[in-house]
Amino acid sequence: MNNKINIYFLREFLSLFVIILFSIGIIIWVIQAVNYLEFVTEDGHSFLVYIKYSLLNLPKIISRLLPFAFFTTLFITISKFENNNELLILWVTGFKEKKLINFILLICLFVSSFQIIFLTFISPQSLNSARSFLKESNVSLIPSLLKEREFNDTIKGFTVFIDKVKENQEYENIFLVDTSKANGEVKTIIAKKGHIVKYNNNTFLQLINGTIQYSSNKLTNKKINIINFDKTKINLSLFSTKSTTDPKFQEMTTLTLLSCFNYFKENFDYSKTRILIEIECTGSLSEIKSEINRRFGTPLYLPVLALIVCFNIFRSKDIYNYSLKKYGIFICSFLILIISEIFLKYSGKSNLLMLAYYFVPILFSLLLYILLVKKIKFNRA
Repeated sequence: MNNKINIYFLREFLSLFVIILFSIGIIIWVIQAVNYLEFVTEDGHSFLVYIKYSLLNLPKIISRLLPFAFFTTLFITISKFENNNELLILWVTGFKEKKLINFILLICLFVSSFQIIFLTFISPQSLNSARSFLKESNVSLIPSLLKEREFNDTIKGFTVFIDKVKENQEYENIFLVDTSKANGEVKTIIAKKGHIVKYNNNTFLQLINGTIQYSSNKLTNKKINIINFDKTKINLSLFSTKSTTDPKFQEMTTLTLLSCFNYFKENFDYSKTRILIEIECTGSLSEIKSEINRRFGTPLYLPVLALIVCFNIFRSKDIYNYSLKKYGIFICSFLILIISEIFLKYSGKSNLLMLAYYFVPILFSLLLYILLVKKIKFNRA
């Protein structure tokens, strides 16, 4: 009998949980995907890169929404059971309140494990793959970026100005400055005409009737070389855009973060805020701590949310101000979620705050569980 009740409660919970999690997740994903359109309109990446980058950001959204979706689903499920008199039927048939609370905590344990897997493995890997697409992609939408009488510096180390753009994508009076060379060489190109050509999956800007001026930024060499040309090509596929391609902490693997943390701890004073170890470990110690806390500490707050919502088990719909008290519990849970996010932001500032971020939800969960048990005994007395 108890197993059937548990299965029924779990089925009701999971069906609603999946709907809430993915429906809100898709809405937020669509909003973010619209913001990512600048990769195409401003940075010149292809639509394929845009779509892949947007999709690979979905696991991050799911992992961030999971606590809210969990306590919202639990709140709605318990409210539904109360409104349909199903809780009353459970108590009449001998199903104990404590058993339901323990079963909810068991569900919470599985959801917390699911969130840990997402935060420590799936989300960082997907975000890192998304960043890799930006690194490896070339500028493929050049014609849409070259606008009439506008300086365009979307391509890193490359600035272009076009006086006139014709309907057949031919350009007149072109001015180019190329500063991409590592040796400090500056190349200035002036051409009367030009157009885009593609060859072997590469994009070229073909220029007609112009001059090329070579100069150096080095103090020891002030010589300027000038070359006239009838026709020349510039391989734009060799250039990259100004999109941020350096990895962020949320995109690093958990092992990398832990390695960075150990290196900081063993070799540097905590008062230093910015220290360059490697490209992967560039940043502050507090930022590394906060990201580690997000991955391992955030799931500890799910039992707190679950136990707060469990107080609705003892509230009958027939009592005075039932709705007010019920939604008061919802608001309290939501405030706990907000406070945990604020706490997370400052948890990396010191070791004491870092320990508190882990122990506060554990102690609070124990306190809430004791209060629930006492509430059960008080109702039976």
